[in-house]
Amino acid sequence: MDSLSYEFEDGKSQFEIDIKGNDGRNWEVECDASSGKINRIEREISASAPEFKSKAKIRLDAAIKIALDKYPGEVINIEYDLEDDGEISYEFIIKTQDGKTIEIEVDAESGKLAGYEEVIYRIGN
Repeated sequence: MDSLSYEFEDGKSQFEIDIKGNDGRNWEVECDASSGKINRIEREISASAPEFKSKAKIRLDAAIKIALDKYPGEVINIEYDLEDDGEISYEFIIKTQDGKTIEIEVDAESGKLAGYEEVIYRIGN
């Protein structure tokens, strides 16, 4: 396990666990904090990965603008994600102007907000 986050999304608390697999791939697993049910699994990939490059229609700078329009602040981390359903997204961690830490995803094909949550605490990278 690389890191563990406790987050609040859509009125529900959840854990996000970042794992490095034996094959070297990075995975992100989200599970309900009450039941332990896995809600989502996604794989972190590079911007140059064929799965990302071939489908992305929204440029990184446009995705950053979309994220910062929703939560003004400073982008402190960027990831490129491949969802378990094949969707691709940019994932940003933003330190907002009021000191909150927000994780926000922008769909790399449509430019729509795919989701966001407030990070309550994080252990690890």
